[in-house]
Amino acid sequence: MQRSSSSLYSVCLALVITLASFFVCWKMIIPKYQENKMALARTEKEVAAAKIKLDSLVMTKDQISNLGPVFDQLFVAMPNDKDEPNTLAEIETIANLNKLAMPHFDMTDAATSTAQTSEADGKITISTTLKGSFADLNKFVKDLESDLKFMSIKSIGFTSDEEGMSMALKVEAYKTPVIATVGTSSTAQAGSN
Repeated sequence: MQRSSSSLYSVCLALVITLASFFVCWKMIIPKYQENKMALARTEKEVAAAKIKLDSLVMTKDQISNLGPVFDQLFVAMPNDKDEPNTLAEIETIANLNKLAMPHFDMTDAATSTAQTSEADGKITISTTLKGSFADLNKFVKDLESDLKFMSIKSIGFTSDEEGMSMALKVEAYKTPVIATVGTSSTAQAGSN
């Protein structure tokens, strides 16, 4: 009899332990599991969004590195410390490639002219006369328009005489602004302190 009561007692104890375990799981472990599952889903979404941003940054970096040589070519245009001889050489080179004579060439800096306006700052006006055939003069204009230097054609005039065609051309070349480097000014300030 004592055996049956002890086995009944063991069965009751096992049942109580099972019910208590089930209650603890239901009230504590399952809600914590659900909370962790939702936090994991949020984290996975954040990781996916960060991966998309990272992929976009990598693609942008590749595009910028591909544009590097073009960007460098654009900024050979007209440095702020006056690059007139280089601009002269550029126009003369285009004229020579198109078999044109350049009997007249004049360059004025808009900043030193009498009419100083904020719009005139950073511009150099170039006036020139070119002689040659109409086809060569026309090709010169197209080559000048497609040149990487910052130049804007302001006026063109054609004349013809016994010697052939001539073209009076007025062009504005632009100076690039001063671009401050990040490390230079802070290093200079740190050295002066």
